[in-house]
Amino acid sequence: MSSPRTDKEWSTFIHSKISEVLSEDSFNASITAPLSSVAHPSDPRFPLAIDHTLLKQDATPEQIDVLCEEAVQYGFKYGGQIKPK
Repeated sequence: MSSPRTDKEWSTFIHSKISEVLSEDSFNASITAPLSSVAHPSDPRFPLAIDHTLLKQDATPEQIDVLCEEAVQYGFKYGGQIKPK
């Protein structure tokens, strides 16, 4: 499956992921311990401790797509950039 490219595709994908995460039994247990307690990269919460952000003001839509794809692929916390229109 290819990654979403349009705003509508991203919106659908994001809402589906939110529903998926909230329905997982492990979700509630994983949020009780602070990320500062992650002591080793093998901890399943490790990717959530990585703030994967693109702060370039001149970032292209393609760069934002790559950033989002990487965040989804590796499970990083995503703090992308929304450019004003």
